[in-house]
Amino acid sequence: MKYIITVSPSLLNAVDRRLLFNADKSPIFTPRNRRSPSAVLVALLLLRAGVESNPGPAANCRSSAGYMTLLLLNVCSAVRKAALIHDVIAEHHLDILAMTETWISSDALNAVKFDVTPSGYSVVHRHRGSSADRRGGGIALVHRDIIKATSIDVGDYTEFEVLTVKLVGRKSTPMMVACIYRPPGTVTSTLLINYQIYLTSYS
Repeated sequence: MKYIITVSPSLLNAVDRRLLFNADKSPIFTPRNRRSPSAVLVALLLLRAGVESNPGPAANCRSSAGYMTLLLLNVCSAVRKAALIHDVIAEHHLDILAMTETWISSDALNAVKFDVTPSGYSVVHRHRGSSADRRGGGIALVHRDIIKATSIDVGDYTEFEVLTVKLVGRKSTPMMVACIYRPPGTVTSTLLINYQIYLTSYS
């Protein structure tokens, strides 16, 4: 059985403290003579939480509509930033997130390698080497599961790291995405030659 409690508006304006009680003497209503700032703040936060300017399934199905949203970030170690990476992907409704300087080594645990992928996403890595190598380097490409991603072996280059991936969406034209990272330093002739070799091999 449901009970409906009707409170007279006059009680809300009462100056003295009045209580309404259940049959067992437990209070069920406490009128206030003014608005509580904390209650108003909580109400506003509850109203604001989860509200998007353009809600709906279309924001999460861009790759199936024929185009993809991609973002490139230099993350400077993705190992302890998985939650932040997930937030960036969700906030910007990304289909693809390319990351440089992941600092994830080839002998890292799978829990570390796949921690950067939120639910519904997968990742392709080009590791920086073993954990004994110097810090820095490492490339990863996080993509939606509905996008087929195939890593292409392009060889190794001394002056830069490159991850080349073929992406195929449900309705999009297949495309090649190359994420290239060059460590800070002087631009040498070897860098230019290696870069030219890489580009001409796919022209």
